Amino acid sequence: MPKELDNYKFYSITPIDPNVFEDNNSLLEIILARMYSLISNDLQNYNISQHNKLIDLIKEFKDNYEFILKIKAPECCDKTSGLYEGALEKLFKMNDTLNFKQSFSKLVEDLLSYLAEKDKIRKKSYLVIAIDDVDYNLKKSFEIVEQI
Repeated sequence: MPKELDNYKFYSITPIDPNVFEDNNSLLEIILARMYSLISNDLQNYNISQHNKLIDLIKEFKDNYEFILKIKAPECCDKTSGLYEGALEKLFKMNDTLNFKQSFSKLVEDLLSYLAEKDKIRKKSYLVIAIDDVDYNLKKSFEIVEQI
């Protein structure tokens, strides 16, 4: 490994195979679930100093999943109210998307901070998201690219 990489720590989630999209999951849902798996073992075996950080991370995961569901299924908006219009639905969705982007960025930062602290690492950390075998399933590949 090049010496320059010694200053960085890379945490990677399990590579995503396009075939997991068969169950109608979105790329964001899969990424979120894989990120959650990075801390799932800690939920059974944590020490007291990690407790509050884990609780906060779990809340962030929950909030981000709710954002994904709202973006994925905007019918949660009240269409029966006199205020609902197609343009208003787009504004709600844009606002949810912007809020999700900020919330997801914070989740990634907090997750990396938690993992680095747990591993006692003082390096700049990055989350690696690999999408595997995209070329084997072109139909799903286009769906993935569209979601990205």
